[in-house]
Amino acid sequence: MKIQRINSIHSPLADDLETLYINAFPSYERKPFESLFSHQETGFAEVFAITEDERFIGMISTLKSSQLIFVEYFAISPEYRSLGYGSKVLSLLKEKYHDMNICLEIEVVQTDEGIIEERLRRLQFYEKNGFQQLNMIVNLFDVEFELLGTSSEITFEEYFTLYEQIHGDSFKDKLYLIDEL
Repeated sequence: MKIQRINSIHSPLADDLETLYINAFPSYERKPFESLFSHQETGFAEVFAITEDERFIGMISTLKSSQLIFVEYFAISPEYRSLGYGSKVLSLLKEKYHDMNICLEIEVVQTDEGIIEERLRRLQFYEKNGFQQLNMIVNLFDVEFELLGTSSEITFEEYFTLYEQIHGDSFKDKLYLIDEL
């Protein structure tokens, strides 16, 4: 398995990335595809393609601050799910950033909307791979997410600061803490 950084939408793998991105994430969770690449020059973001034997397996997009790595988008192509690729990628990510905390969002499991079983499987997958519930529910662009992380010491302030560092003051009313469980 190979994880390679993709620097622009003109990369040979960009079409595969975009197709998976559109199919794996609901429209209300997606930002414009091109914007995934917009902060790479500053070092605040990275987009990776996951391949094996020239086959496109998946994608991961991260945001970075001095204290925190945030997994913004992570998806494995449907035909390669449940084959261990997701766990391998998370393991490599934790190795690469062994001295930093890693955080991600999942859709809130306890909700009447969506597919509860799928959300519960997603939570169990991340817990199996060393992530824990941070007992925080956030609202990001009017979508509720639960925060998970590799350390229970990750705070909402760290998470918020990462977004603020990348997007500036215009972001302040788009992200807020709903509940600390």
